[in-house]
Amino acid sequence: MPGRRRRVAYLHQLANPVPRRPSPERVVPAVAGFVDQLPTPALIVSRYQDVLAANALAEALSPGFCVGQNLSRWRFLEPAAREVYPDWDDASAVAVGGLRALSAADPDDPVLLDLIAELSGSSERLRRLWEQADVGYSEGVNHMRHPVVGDVYLTRIKFDVSHCGGSTSGLPRRTRRPRRWSGCGPSAADRCPFGRNRWYAR
Repeated sequence: MPGRRRRVAYLHQLANPVPRRPSPERVVPAVAGFVDQLPTPALIVSRYQDVLAANALAEALSPGFCVGQNLSRWRFLEPAAREVYPDWDDASAVAVGGLRALSAADPDDPVLLDLIAELSGSSERLRRLWEQADVGYSEGVNHMRHPVVGDVYLTRIKFDVSHCGGSTSGLPRRTRRPRRWSGCGPSAADRCPFGRNRWYAR
């Protein structure tokens, strides 16, 4: 009799699984130190696009790249995102493609469902993109606008990071050098790309 009750309880559990919350993702110190030393903007994000680590260049490039931000939440809900991304329609589509890929891998993920519900309730743009069902992270060039440096064009590079719970690293690589960067040197820190961490007062 006890064995039968255990079997029934097991079958009930299979039919009615308890929603699970994934373990928090963390960046090991060695990886965070490596990111800090890179000579290009670099950040590590969780599978839900939370910024777990970022170097000074990334944080100077965009407030959305600061540790603790969520890339999609900032891109869709923060008004300054439209100033940072002149091609905001393209930038928002890239973000949703990444979320769609995560949803395809685990459509019942409670954390992802909560994030999508939050963004869908506040962004008509996200609702339209989600209905299109474009899946996957797309490589390409980010056109960004910095208040000091001006227009910046960066190639998106993404790769998985081991021992970080599914985290990925974004490594934007400069593809074009705006004229305003010319003459940059130790005596011209204000004109140096991301030489000082200034941003929009919001």
